[in-house]
Amino acid sequence: MDQRKTSRRLRLALRSLRALIGQGVEFPDAHFQASQRYHLTEQQDRELVALYDTAEVDSFEIISLYTRAQAIADGSLVDVSGLAKEAGFRWPVAVTRGVWAEVVTPTPHNEQEGQSKKGRLWDTLSMARLAAKANKDDRDSVLFKVLVLRDRKHRKVTLKLVLSFESPEGGPCLTIMLPNED
Repeated sequence: MDQRKTSRRLRLALRSLRALIGQGVEFPDAHFQASQRYHLTEQQDRELVALYDTAEVDSFEIISLYTRAQAIADGSLVDVSGLAKEAGFRWPVAVTRGVWAEVVTPTPHNEQEGQSKKGRLWDTLSMARLAAKANKDDRDSVLFKVLVLRDRKHRKVTLKLVLSFESPEGGPCLTIMLPNED
């Protein structure tokens, strides 16, 4: 396996480990889950422990925690994992309320012209998937554009696809947001 894939796998495992511990999973169990999820070799497993130990994870105090599940429950995020799976995504996907309002939801006039939430969401997911596949730099976020019909005019809207490790299972998940959203 080439060095780039190895280091990416290790970074993903470290993020997963941190996310699991942040959710209250004890270190041995979290370590085992992260190692198994990313199929780490024995050497990579030792490197994972060393990286975790040097990160000084316990050197800060968490003041408050707002989880992805809470964001979906209160409507700040819209879970679109069902359609995303059909579009080829392996991990859970959500869009922000801003993306839902600005890109996914057509105006009443656009609905009369055949635009639908499902169709617009499919377009958004398709473009996000293409952007993710084109991401050769192993960045955690990537910008992409979607063509949206608004008031009889097509316009390109820039969106951001972000990889994080906030899924309830502690694994990777994706969020599509406006560029100015966090």
